[in-house]
Amino acid sequence: MATSDAAPAAPLPPKTSTFTFGATTHFGSSEASRITLSVANYPFKNAHGDADVILQTADTVDFYVHRPTLRVASPLFKSMFDLPQPTPADSNSGDKPALPVIPITENAQTLDQLLRMCYLVRNPTFRGIMNLSPVLGAALKYQITEATDALTEKLLSFRQSLPLQVFAEACRHDLEDVAGQTAAAFCGQFGANNGQRTILPMHAMDEYTPGMDDVLASSYYRLLHYCAKHAAHTSSSAVSIPKFCSRLAQNFAPLRIGEKDQAFHPFCLLHSCPGDYNSCASLSSSL
Repeated sequence: MATSDAAPAAPLPPKTSTFTFGATTHFGSSEASRITLSVANYPFKNAHGDADVILQTADTVDFYVHRPTLRVASPLFKSMFDLPQPTPADSNSGDKPALPVIPITENAQTLDQLLRMCYLVRNPTFRGIMNLSPVLGAALKYQITEATDALTEKLLSFRQSLPLQVFAEACRHDLEDVAGQTAAAFCGQFGANNGQRTILPMHAMDEYTPGMDDVLASSYYRLLHYCAKHAAHTSSSAVSIPKFCSRLAQNFAPLRIGEKDQAFHPFCLLHSCPGDYNSCASLSSSL
């Protein structure tokens, strides 16, 4: 895989006409007739003059890309390119054919990182969840499987240190498997102390991260409900992992204080013994 980002001298890009992909309405007949703030960095600046389509980001940056590459990487782009396209009108008959411009909703940073995972160039580095999240969302949106798998694996690498943030991202992107693995990491690990079963707490049950602002209350309820059951059972295998991201009701009806099933009521345990899973387990067994 090539890793050099050095760009050869770039020829002038062909004149372009802006139109909505798959539509017949043109918004300009030449590059001069539309507003362009900038062109993306190599390899998306048409350095070799062989690009055949332009992706224009929400912050008005043009990415000169190649349909064959996008067709292989993304079934969604393949379907789009298979649609009959109008022929943009050229301002001068002697000019190169104008390139179609496809407006997209992602910003330039997100698109740059995503496209680098499709081209034979150095892959981007993701140092945190905030940086990774929009790229993962775009990979899912455009059905780019290889990028989605790599980004999901990277997201999971944060589950021990930042489980609640990973859980929030999993719910946001409807990644049930990631949410389930992360819930187990958030709730704690099973261990033994003088022959007695115990739970080694990983994170406080009342922990908070701003990413939870975008998570459904029902998903957070299921997480606490799972932790409560996790603390009360004798082994991790005894606790089934719910569907955290689903919007469908799953028999999590509120319980009345005083019922024996209070042991599994997440908000009761949260207020009774926040962060202390072993005390929660003791409380559960005494009810």
